[in-house]
Amino acid sequence: EERLNDCLARKRQIEASLDNLENQIFQYETSYLEDTLHSGNIARGFEGYLNPGRGDRKRARFGENERIFSMSSVMFSKA
Repeated sequence: EERLNDCLARKRQIEASLDNLENQIFQYETSYLEDTLHSGNIARGFEGYLNPGRGDRKRARFGENERIFSMSSVMFSKA
């Protein structure tokens, strides 16, 4: 029983660590997508960077489907 309790405590600790890591990834990804919104990024391509005056200014926000890193997580997808 003590071993089971130890394992369950370790599992909760690992889950909390994973949750923290995924939140950090989400925040970094948000920052990256916002900072590169008009110049180009890995989700939209780099047309805005190659042609600075022709960036797609109509799209003032990025879509959730552009979250390549967050959406690759099974845990994030469940949330």
